[in-house]
Amino acid sequence: MQSYYKFIEDEYAKLNKSKTASAKINHYNTIIKIKKSIYFGDKYEENIYQDIKHFFKYYICALDERNFEYDLFSKDIIKNILTDISDDKKLSLYYYLLRQLKINYFSNDEIIWCESEIKKIELAKLFCSNNFIKMFFILTSYNVYTLIISLLCIIFIINILFLPEEILGITLFKITYEHYYDNFILNHILNVNNYLLNFSNGSFKVVANTIIGFFTLVVIKIIFYIVIINYIVKQILRKVNKYE
Repeated sequence: MQSYYKFIEDEYAKLNKSKTASAKINHYNTIIKIKKSIYFGDKYEENIYQDIKHFFKYYICALDERNFEYDLFSKDIIKNILTDISDDKKLSLYYYLLRQLKINYFSNDEIIWCESEIKKIELAKLFCSNNFIKMFFILTSYNVYTLIISLLCIIFIINILFLPEEILGITLFKITYEHYYDNFILNHILNVNNYLLNFSNGSFKVVANTIIGFFTLVVIKIIFYIVIINYIVKQILRKVNKYE
């Protein structure tokens, strides 16, 4: 065991003498591997945290040097370094990496990938803590595909809630339809979607029959537009903060 500590000291000594970022990250990589073999659990994270931050810092610099092995950004290198790290520490390290990518003017691809990894961890933590509301809004702003899927799910639920009593079994709303098709279901879908997207007012009207129906109508409108606005704001912030 003593020889391991001596080996780590020697690596730190070599690291201080190294001139290039590529050489420094090779030493940090060796230090991290040795520490991984002698420390476990919280002790491992406590001893490794700063080394990983330095690794990320010099890794970004090494990419500018364009040396062999470090000429292109590698997601696998990042993920391998972060194995056996808890989600809390991993989240902090990804945020640190994200700042380094922005400071060094990396392309959107690397920044978006890093943000995506952060969101995955945040979603997992929220799921474990049963914070489904916050999880929903993070998920809807994850990317354009999750936004579309979320909106389609919301529209589907709204179309069901707006069905008349004969089909739904309860009367939340009194609905007056605009006539587009003789087929009731198709006519219903077109009316509701036009109402939501404001394509056409026509004669379609939705009136809440009860206080529950009124609040349901308010919540539906709020959620539908907040999901869209939340996504747009996140995209704007991503552009604005890219070079901060």
